[in-house]
Amino acid sequence: SFTLASTIPFDEEVSHFYMHHFNFNNYRLDDAVRVFVERAPLIGETTARERILRHLSNHYYNTNNNIRQQLRGPDEVHTLVCALMLLNTDLHGGMVDKKMTYNQVNLSLSHSLSLSLSLSL
Repeated sequence: SFTLASTIPFDEEVSHFYMHHFNFNNYRLDDAVRVFVERAPLIGETTARERILRHLSNHYYNTNNNIRQQLRGPDEVHTLVCALMLLNTDLHGGMVDKKMTYNQVNLSLSHSLSLSLSLSL
């Protein structure tokens, strides 16, 4: 059966076409992640979730005109998507004792993105 996390070439093609059901143009990234996860729940192992989020990141970059002016490519979008997911887990995860601070998040992102962009997020 088809899954967004599959690495089988046919499933990769199906995933590409499935993503066309999402129109993220002019969406903020956090809103796009929220919409996507509601329709394509993240299940499975970490690597499977990462592959699913990679589809989202690529599609978001390719269909969002505004973000292409701010970021260098889908890898930077993917960095932000993963950061949002980590922050969500940190905020809502019952097993997290010590929450991340703004400075910790910003420092982490500034290693991967331009400092001015990470500060604006």
